Amino acid sequence: MLELLTSETPNGWKAAIIIEELGVDYKVTPISLSKLEQKQDWYVALNPNGR
Repeated sequence: MLELLTSETPNGWKAAIIIEELGVDYKVTPISLSKLEQKQDWYVALNPNGR
């Protein structure tokens, strides 16, 4: 199963739409950019740019 870490932005929706169209099993984990969740240690371990 694929895990999609995304915020509710147009680009995040684009990724969800293509995954849905491909029929891949996935789980969405929302990231709040306004709360700077993308700067937390667990996220930076996945994406060192923190974006």
